[in-house]
Amino acid sequence: MPNRDRPRIVVTRPSLPGDALEALAADFEVVRRQESGPATAAEVAELVRDADALVSVAQDELSAEVSKAGQYLRAVGSFGVGLDRCDLPAFTDAGIPVGNTPGAVTESTADMTWMLILGAARRLPEALAEFADGEWPGQDLHGLLGLELSRATIGIVGYGAIGQAVARRARGFGMTVHHYARTQASDEVSTWLPLEELLATSDVVSVHTPLTPETRSLIGADAFAAMKTSAILVNTSRGPVVDQDALVQALRAGEIAGAGLDVTDPEPIPLDHPLVSMPNCLITPHIGSATRWTRGEMTARCAANVRAGLAGEPMPWCANPEVYEGSGSR
Repeated sequence: MPNRDRPRIVVTRPSLPGDALEALAADFEVVRRQESGPATAAEVAELVRDADALVSVAQDELSAEVSKAGQYLRAVGSFGVGLDRCDLPAFTDAGIPVGNTPGAVTESTADMTWMLILGAARRLPEALAEFADGEWPGQDLHGLLGLELSRATIGIVGYGAIGQAVARRARGFGMTVHHYARTQASDEVSTWLPLEELLATSDVVSVHTPLTPETRSLIGADAFAAMKTSAILVNTSRGPVVDQDALVQALRAGEIAGAGLDVTDPEPIPLDHPLVSMPNCLITPHIGSATRWTRGEMTARCAANVRAGLAGEPMPWCANPEVYEGSGSR
């Protein structure tokens, strides 16, 4: 173990929302990286060489190299839910618990999903573009006719906490609610359907599945061909779950009516990407969790995970709990 008075926690950002990092600084040495963008694997590996714990952000690269570089590393707290940029098996093999922040983002992301659904359904980008050009589209009684949500069906792809929160809101709008997930189970809010049937019968398809090798490009050319020409696609999960080239073609060809995206591939999406200028595509810059409460709670959960890990206790939100089996964590 390094010869110092207090365990060292390295944070990959100059600051995080809320005051939980300041509370950690009362008991630990907290060292902050001064750059605000995502950290590469090489950068994180250098940061953790003499660290007891790491607080990272989901966009950082936590490769196997990082798990090996942190010779004293006993805990990783990731600010975010997705771990597709973390080599979780490598950290498990190294005996390092990794915590994330599920649950904290559920309601805010569901709200963001509904903002995109409403914006795409009522053709908000087109209306605002016409208004900016000096037109008043409300005077055209045949113009910008959108989707009547109270008479529509929503199909939710991925039925975890966020998908279920979206389903509850859909019932409030009077929608028929279907979902697709690996577990073939229905509840009082939503009915399970096979993916092909869900795509063919839904007026809104909302994507909430994690990014895995199986879900990468899950929504591609075949999916768009199966959807209604009047349907809209909304994605607040991970950008690569949707094949963006296929989405461009589907929007251009009128295979679907519109799209709302809070996630893209890559991020940030280049401003010259075809989707950015499409009038029937509403894009927001990955702000699904961007409320004061949610972001503060995410920091608090990171801090709680790291504090538990340094104390040799199970993390309250551990993504690799198998690390505690057998010989246990470091």
